[in-house]
Formats: sequence, structure tokens, C-alpha cells
Amino acid sequence: MTAKQITTADGTRDTHSAAVDARMHWQLKPVRVASTPASPEFVIRDTFSMPPKDYDAIAKIRTTVAKQGLIYTKSEVIRAGLLALESMPLEEMIWRLSAVEKIKPGRKV
Repeated sequence: MTAKQITTADGTRDTHSAAVDARMHWQLKPVRVASTPASPEFVIRDTFSMPPKDYDAIAKIRTTVAKQGLIYTKSEVIRAGLLALESMPLEEMIWRLSAVEKIKPGRKV
């Protein structure tokens, strides 16, 4: 018989053989975990245009952190930028946003 570790109804861990489990299964009570009903949050898929230099900046940031063993997606880099903007004072946020080049989608730069 092989021994295996089980968790009993009171949360303690114990090691029993399969024969002991078969004899004691009626003593183990299922434990219910209270769950709060939460509506699932879905991600929104979107597309947008950016100049090649901004796309290259994302690649440069990803490469820089990859050298430290951290891998981030383009989406994560952009979302980190959003977090940085949200944490800025309003005047600095406006200044940074006004520095972004206005482009028309699908047009050559």
C-alpha cells in the first residue's frame, strides 16, 4: 500500500495508507468555502495606431527589462505607462500628453 497525504475536515494534514482511507472515508467531511459572487471582468480588445518611433520605444523598454530577466508584453508596457500617467499631478499629465504627436490612423508618418 502506498501512503498519501490527505487534508481532513478540520484542516489538518495526515498521512494514511489507501486501506486506512477506504475505512475512514466516511469520517472525512467535505469543507465548503464561502465564495462571494463576483461578476467576471473581461478584457477589452482594441487596436490603435502609433508612429514607428513609439513602437520602437516599447521594444527598447521590453529589451531593457528582459536583460534583468523580466518579460513583459507590449500591452503590459503600455498599461504601465497609463499607471504612471494616472499617478502624476494634473499639470504634469497634461504636459506629457501634449508632447505626444497627433497622428491620423492608417496614414503614413
